[in-house]
Amino acid sequence: MTGTRATAERELAALVDEAHARGIYLVLDIVLNHAGRVFDYHLSNGQVVDSVPLNGEMHVEWLNGFGFPRGDWQDQDLPEPAKLSPDDAVWPSDLQRPEFFRRRGSKASDAPDASGFVPGDFGSMRQLVAEYDATVSDQDALRFQYGSQPVLSVLISAYQYLVAKYDFDGFRIDTVKYVRPDLVETFGNAMREYALSIGKRNFFTFGEIYDNEDQINRFIGRSGSDTEGFGIDAALDFPLFFALPGAAKGMVPVENVRQVFEKRKEAEKGLISSHGEASRYFVTFVDNHDQNRRFNDPQTPQDQVTLGMAVLSCLQGIPCFYYGTEQGLQGTNDGAGNSTLDSMESVREALWGKKPAFDRANPFYLELKRIAALRSSEPPLRYGRIYFRPISGNGHDFGQSFGNGGLIAFSRILTDREVVVVANTSFDRSFDGSVLVDFDLARHTSRFQIGYSNKGRSGISVVQVRSGQIFPLNGVPGLSLASIPISLKPQEVQVLIPAS
Repeated sequence: MTGTRATAERELAALVDEAHARGIYLVLDIVLNHAGRVFDYHLSNGQVVDSVPLNGEMHVEWLNGFGFPRGDWQDQDLPEPAKLSPDDAVWPSDLQRPEFFRRRGSKASDAPDASGFVPGDFGSMRQLVAEYDATVSDQDALRFQYGSQPVLSVLISAYQYLVAKYDFDGFRIDTVKYVRPDLVETFGNAMREYALSIGKRNFFTFGEIYDNEDQINRFIGRSGSDTEGFGIDAALDFPLFFALPGAAKGMVPVENVRQVFEKRKEAEKGLISSHGEASRYFVTFVDNHDQNRRFNDPQTPQDQVTLGMAVLSCLQGIPCFYYGTEQGLQGTNDGAGNSTLDSMESVREALWGKKPAFDRANPFYLELKRIAALRSSEPPLRYGRIYFRPISGNGHDFGQSFGNGGLIAFSRILTDREVVVVANTSFDRSFDGSVLVDFDLARHTSRFQIGYSNKGRSGISVVQVRSGQIFPLNGVPGLSLASIPISLKPQEVQVLIPAS
């Protein structure tokens, strides 16, 4: 028999085992903020609705396994868990208590209240009261059973169970910014310690915090609260997402990318020992399932896509590529290169079932494989500090590139090894000039070679030491500068590594 809970569990366990046998880690997407539509609202006029605007606390009718509200299952009037099917109401049975849900209707906006989170459902997805305090509510029986934070305790136990049963290696936590940072910190610490207790040394947690740098910093690392905990390990890098895709396509100024990292260095000055550590705290991306267009949409040339893929892989962070990128998926279109939907569903087209679904000869697959191999072989691209480099057209006067269609130029440095990345985002202008490298490290590295080019180019660049000036940092001529000559075609990215 197929389609049962038992077969689903067996298939999931087999998937994890097969992935682990191939050296692949499994990260599960989970939610702390809300459950699905597990009940509907029973209004004072007797009407039952699946969604209402924010209101006072309301009565609920739990849904049965067919998605219908049961008039005899109001509030606390659920049957004993043993008499419910696995699809009735909500599970685990510990959550089958109305007071564990907000019960106020849909959130009016994304604006958090004074305590930092949004108090309300996400449409028909029911918000949990993750901060429920049994001490304040004078619920001694709940406190005796679950501790002072029963909802959080139930969630922690449920997700620990999943790790134990299926051997997951990490969690991607949805809608994190709508949960109080101290609760997220407690959850992250609990999962880390539990994983260690069963022999998993590198369990990884990262959150979806769809916001700016300041908001993200409230949740990750040691900035979650004033306690001795650590919080979750990382966050999706939305600040970079707001800058990199547009810059790579020549649609926004290239300095937007540099400014993300300049602000990050300032924000993390007192939190990490070296800004190279920032690579641990951000999962970087150029598109995902929540956007209405793929980075590789029908109007995007292939070189722009590979430029974005390479720059993403070389910047600080843990690069994450949306499924189908390696197969050239572009979102649903009409066959003539025009998007048919301007919604999230347009980027969620199925890869499974396509022929060939996993084409190892696909050009995007081959380029991503080359980029990944270079990142794997060059530790600076994974752990190094980052410095955005001035460029020059004459070899003497250097300054940061700016504007739409400019150059993204930076170095990653780890100990005495420097890797240089230069990307020309212009549609139609080549660039022939120079890029600065570290003067002191030039003693160790006199030559650079092209480790990767999305135009298939190769060659050797010799370090040039000469006097020059840097604008706008200073206009004083006569500085001793080290640079390497570069030649970039339109929409070309090069990764230059020390020549052996």
